[in-house]
Amino acid sequence: MINKLKIMFSNAIITEDLTEKHIAGFYWFKDNKAQTWIGIPQTDLEPGQVELLQTLFDHYQLPSSKMYGKASDWYNFLIQGKGLPGSENKIVRFIHFRYEKNELNQREIAEAFKNLFPDHCHVIWLEENKGVIVEEQKDPLITEEDLLSIAAAFEGDFFTQITFLLGKYRKTSETLRKAFQSEQTVFSKGLRLFSRERLLTFEKIFPAWLNVNIPDEMKEIVSRDILEHIREDKELTLTLKVFLENNSNASLASKKLYIHRNTLQYRLDKFMEKTGINLKDFNGAITVYLSCLLLELD
Repeated sequence: MINKLKIMFSNAIITEDLTEKHIAGFYWFKDNKAQTWIGIPQTDLEPGQVELLQTLFDHYQLPSSKMYGKASDWYNFLIQGKGLPGSENKIVRFIHFRYEKNELNQREIAEAFKNLFPDHCHVIWLEENKGVIVEEQKDPLITEEDLLSIAAAFEGDFFTQITFLLGKYRKTSETLRKAFQSEQTVFSKGLRLFSRERLLTFEKIFPAWLNVNIPDEMKEIVSRDILEHIREDKELTLTLKVFLENNSNASLASKKLYIHRNTLQYRLDKFMEKTGINLKDFNGAITVYLSCLLLELD
């Protein structure tokens, strides 16, 4: 079976001795009969394929002993399927993260996270460069601005890019594991759709995710009736997107675009005249916004 996987994934590595130097950048699966490991590059596998292989083979996971305090109990619950840490009906939130690989020791980064996050946040490592922070609902609560500042500090200290997904607060119960897995799927999708973003939320990912899956016939209609008017005009596309992302607030959008409000209004009027779409109407605004996202993903 391992040899068949090697044929399917030409970049895979087979070894009898799994050491720390092998782990980075690969998912590792063990053939107990042959006592060999196969490592498949993380970039070569989709999440669904990973889950399938994990059901078929023993697989390497970062041991909970590498984690601090309550993080070990949360790891055992979320990843190993063991009992819920503490009592039910507490409120927690997951903050998922992934950073670009480098030569840094994971323990150094874990120590940095301890300094960057309050004591009621517990860091769980899922892969060498990927994990989740379990935040208990206690003051001070982590805000979006906090995460952006943490990302900037992290990148300044370690010279590597980091991305967060800010999850929702939920009551602790046995169903929490399923919510965690769903957020992991959302995070994986968001990382592919928004590779340059430092902070993701479900609300940001959802519209783009929908766009990826719209029927070809609908894409043709959008392309003909909307994108035709903005495809070659990056300035207009940016203007529309920033205007709509700022709740159609012309003053705020013009400040963010560093243009006069009259210039902004001229561009919007020009677009509405060409397309016949009223940007002041909610349905018109959401249609144009989704179209702009579709153009970015094209």
